[in-house]
Amino acid sequence: MAAKFEVYIASKKYPSIKMCETIFPIVGKIQFSEKCIVWNGWLPTKEDVLYTQDDEQIERCVLNGKVVSFDGKAGSYIIGARQYFENGVFSTELWFDTSYFPELDANISNEFCNSFCQLTKQNILGLCIVAEIKFFAMGTEMCVDYSERLDESIKKSHNVMCYWSKKASRD
Repeated sequence: MAAKFEVYIASKKYPSIKMCETIFPIVGKIQFSEKCIVWNGWLPTKEDVLYTQDDEQIERCVLNGKVVSFDGKAGSYIIGARQYFENGVFSTELWFDTSYFPELDANISNEFCNSFCQLTKQNILGLCIVAEIKFFAMGTEMCVDYSERLDESIKKSHNVMCYWSKKASRD
């Protein structure tokens, strides 16, 4: 497997996985499995299978400290997502394998990366009203350490190509 292109979203309200199917441009129609796996926190000690159609049940799981993971496809490409509640926000992580889009597996930004990130940013900002997004970041093999203090958060994060914060936005 190649590197993963990832998006991290921190929001005040729970964004359903259905809402997240519109985030990535050009990867094709995204469709997550009808089932998701619920973990007791970060340790894979117990898992339950839920149906993703029940957004309220998934939101309750997340609020109760569970980590919910989703598998899906975008055309023939594998895509994944994880949702959890941490630091007072709903955290959603989405990713896909860059072997399908090798231009995204780059240490230095290129024209394709910039265009892809810009389109993805526009799609995420479209969710702002419903999910009350506070922050998002994207990058390849990214590590985001989110906190309310944006400067500290970005300093502790790695491989972030692009980020947005409601605090810093003039949109």
